Amino acid sequence: MLKADTTHSVGYEQSTRAIEMQNRWQYQDSIPLLEKALETMSSNADVRLAYAVALQQTRQYSKAAAQYEDLMRQYPQNAEYPYYLGTVYHQEQKLDKARTQYERAITLKQDYTEAKDALNLIAQSEAEQGLNQAIQAYNQQKYPQAAKMLDDVLRKNPKDPLALYYQGLVLTAQKQPKKAATYYRDAIVVNEN
Repeated sequence: MLKADTTHSVGYEQSTRAIEMQNRWQYQDSIPLLEKALETMSSNADVRLAYAVALQQTRQYSKAAAQYEDLMRQYPQNAEYPYYLGTVYHQEQKLDKARTQYERAITLKQDYTEAKDALNLIAQSEAEQGLNQAIQAYNQQKYPQAAKMLDDVLRKNPKDPLALYYQGLVLTAQKQPKKAATYYRDAIVVNEN
């Protein structure tokens, strides 16, 4: 009995030191201590979470994701674990998977502000990407393609001044000046507000 308590105590000391290291941004150095602590404290969710965070911070995304997934299986009602898994996918630019995990976190905790903010970041990122692709199509004089892409951007955000302006440019290039003028006016109005 005493040996088990001593072993658990050593694991606790190692995990405490590792978490102190993480507080000083020393994630790589904390990993061996956390691995050692997990040998005796594998059921401790806090130590496992600290290990997953250290893996994520050192860009070992697949290992971090596996840790978060395991925590999610063990604690299916905890909203933090899908949120953290979403952050891994977000860092890897796997936006559909990230969105799914953030939504799962919000389902478990409706007022999860960080998950909601992350979903907004994904939406903004996708909108910017769509707009950039539309601008690129316009610059390559692929006007029908650019018009369709800009329609998609404006469907999601009808008050995007840059998308309105470029839709005006596309219509001007397609010799539709009256329609183009409407988009230019809308871009000016939105930009002034």
